[in-house]
Amino acid sequence: MKGSKVCLTIDAEFWDSPQYFGLAEEKNKQHGNKGCQAVLDLFGDFRIKSTFFVATEFAQQHPATIDRVIQAGHEVASHSCSHVRFDRLESAKRSFEINESKRFFEERFGIPIKGFRAPGNLIGRDHFLLLKGAGYQYDSSLHPALLPHRPFDVFKSKSPFSVDGVVEIPISTLAGLPVSWVFMRNLGVWLARWAVSYNRMLARDLVLYFHSWDFEPLPAVPGLPRYVTRATGRDFLAMMAKLIIEFQKKGFSFCRMEDLVDEYLDYHSGL
Repeated sequence: MKGSKVCLTIDAEFWDSPQYFGLAEEKNKQHGNKGCQAVLDLFGDFRIKSTFFVATEFAQQHPATIDRVIQAGHEVASHSCSHVRFDRLESAKRSFEINESKRFFEERFGIPIKGFRAPGNLIGRDHFLLLKGAGYQYDSSLHPALLPHRPFDVFKSKSPFSVDGVVEIPISTLAGLPVSWVFMRNLGVWLARWAVSYNRMLARDLVLYFHSWDFEPLPAVPGLPRYVTRATGRDFLAMMAKLIIEFQKKGFSFCRMEDLVDEYLDYHSGL
């Protein structure tokens, strides 16, 4: 039934918030893997499946973690090679990131890669054509929320749609307000709870996204806003556990992104 599924997606990557704010030249590669292990433990405790959008550079440094993701029955999708925001790249470089990451995961881990999420949820005009050419089935980069760096995205579709032969499954919002990761960490479980009720009313399944480093304690960095690191680690794991318990009691099922895509394609059998 539409509106009864929840997909808790994880972007498995290195922590780059200080770099994003211009406070560091490189990513902090000490953070990301411990959080990935912690959220795998959490999902295992509740026997739920999800999708991990993994950056190639993260998988190269932590292949055992990706093996664990696969063995636990979760879906692995691509989060590019180097996790460089696509608005800073020319089309040829974006094409390389899209194609090479798929090739790497399929050859290294022997699994099909169906989905993609762009770093920072930023895409180019030729994004879907590049994905189609590389053989991807779906994308989940669109975050149609009221965000300061992309204010007009709030007007884009909040329901799944198909473009250039690729299915787009947008990240869910609460009537255009963002509810995932830093927003939930700072404002609480009620935000996601309301988002689920709102989207269920509109017969939309819910897609939330988080980063692997959300689930491990992050250090304070001079100049970095406190909200970026607030409630990471155990605090956020406890928040997520509470959310999962609430959803399970209400009869929601947890799924992989590929399950939502299969449901969409079954309904739109002409695609």
